[in-house]
Amino acid sequence: MGHKQAAIFGDKFKWKRDYTDETAKRRLQNIVYPIAELAGLEIAPPDGKKKLLCPHTLHAVQMIYRQHSRIWKFPYEKKHDHITITIRESWRNKHRNSNRAEWEKFKVWAEERGEKVVVLEDQEENPISIKDRWDLYQCKMNLMVNNGPALMLILSDAPYIIMGYPGNAHDVYLLSVHHWLWRNAQYPWANKNQRLVWKKDTFEAISRCYLAIEAGGVSKERPAG
Repeated sequence: MGHKQAAIFGDKFKWKRDYTDETAKRRLQNIVYPIAELAGLEIAPPDGKKKLLCPHTLHAVQMIYRQHSRIWKFPYEKKHDHITITIRESWRNKHRNSNRAEWEKFKVWAEERGEKVVVLEDQEENPISIKDRWDLYQCKMNLMVNNGPALMLILSDAPYIIMGYPGNAHDVYLLSVHHWLWRNAQYPWANKNQRLVWKKDTFEAISRCYLAIEAGGVSKERPAG
């Protein structure tokens, strides 16, 4: 909302206790800096002066939306007619990983209906660049479980179906306290082609939601706030 620069304080992710310094630095280079560039935000060195302090969790975005009834979004323009499936398979929080067998069922089903499906891996080593990933997300629909790349979609008008909420009991706590997102909620700035699905990523749940959005259905789940 009008800011052109940001500074990063510290040299590691304080709360990520299972991150090594090497992992933190790699993520800064592969994720944080390219995301800032995509948003037109310059990363400047800290000057020691206290300014607006913005945490990395979405409760800060929720606060901005409550105050202004809008947020800045990554620009979306449909460029491709494919749909994407992003697969999460991480050594962290393995309970949130994608159910590959169920996503394969959905992929086969979608291709039988004439869809072109692009499968992307959410991976630590040798990841697809942020720029290339965002280009592929400029498409008909993006499907995934709750993961890092989903944040670009959540902060845009790009279509998405994000499965697997809420995760486990600790995830419920994190979502409510740090993201102001309660069970069965949607982000208040979401459009009709964007859906958080509070169910496991089974073929039945994925395909049901996909068909509902395709038909222009309205979610019965309530907005966050």
